[in-house]
Amino acid sequence: MEQRKVINSPGRGLKKAEAKKRQSPSTPYREKAKGKEIKPGACCTGLSRTRTRGVGLGRIVSAAVEDALKDFNGTRGPAPSDEALWANFAWRFGVEKFQDLCHQAKRELDAHRRSIPASEWPSVLQNVLASFWNARFPKGGR
Repeated sequence: MEQRKVINSPGRGLKKAEAKKRQSPSTPYREKAKGKEIKPGACCTGLSRTRTRGVGLGRIVSAAVEDALKDFNGTRGPAPSDEALWANFAWRFGVEKFQDLCHQAKRELDAHRRSIPASEWPSVLQNVLASFWNARFPKGGR
């Protein structure tokens, strides 16, 4: 038996439309992005690690703010509440700094506990946080 070779089999050759595809001229943006293709698997591993760290940090910030709310009788709720202000501070400057300033405010509160009513306890912490904030970002500097 003699085998015959088929030169133009239907699935092997390029179709006319594929052969005639026109390459558009390169623009500066395409030239710049030529070597920056993203590999499909590379993005996923870093993203999951980042999300995991963010979730862990979110829990730590929430726990620190919750402790401060209990210790200083702070208010809960949307943006003008003590909870939102203190969480913003903890995210911006770090949980450790927030906890250090909470301990400083507790010492001040313990020193003057009899003269300060319970409704004014959040303002003690807020004053300590504000003094740190203002030292870091002074107002009116040109």
